[in-house]
Order: sequence, then C-alpha cells, then structure tokens
Amino acid sequence: LLEGALFQERDLDAWSLQDLEEAGARLQVDFAELQEERREAAARTKVNDTKIMDVEYEARVAALTRELQTLSPNMRAIEEFAVEAAKLREIRKSADEVTLESQKLAREFEAVKLERCARFNK
Repeated sequence: LLEGALFQERDLDAWSLQDLEEAGARLQVDFAELQEERREAAARTKVNDTKIMDVEYEARVAALTRELQTLSPNMRAIEEFAVEAAKLREIRKSADEVTLESQKLAREFEAVKLERCARFNK
C-alpha cells in the first residue's frame, strides 16, 4: 500500500489511520547497503529519534547537490571531438600527399643531378 502510494505520488494525508498502520506494519527497511556504523546506529535508533541522522543525510544531500550544480560538463564534447578528428584526418591526408610529392621531387632532382654530372664530367 505505502509503496504503491509513493510510486503513484498519492497524498499520504488523504489516507485513513488504519491504512497507514497496515502499511507501516508491513514496511521493512533493508539496511544492508548502509555502512556498518550506520547499520548499528539504525538498530539502536527508535523511529522518533531519527532527527540527528535525518539532519546528517540532508546535509550530505545538500553538499552533493551543490557539487552537482558546480559541475559544468561540456555537453558538446562529442561533437567537438568529431570535428577535430575530421580535421586531423584531413591534415594527415594532406601530409601524405605532400610527402609523396616531396619524394617525387627528390627523385626528379636526383635524376637531373645525375644527368648534369654525366654531361659535365665527360
């Protein structure tokens, strides 16, 4: 009942006392995920004495919320990476073309140099 109400976001004030008592009687809290120190504190704490732990948890939630608000992730990073990767591919392609042209010119230069040496060293 209680889980269904929370899932459906029903107003608990609209519940009858009997419905709330039935839901509370079936409610079981699983403390397995808590740290050992928190589990021990939960075992010692009565339902009415939870204010200290509530304040601690609320402070932790507030601190995490502030931290999340200060984060400013670059949501366009993937797009920017794709653009830069395309630029890099173009640069590499140009470099390969220039390297091939340079090698071609070096071979032509050597051929002219050999021909010149052959003509003048006769």
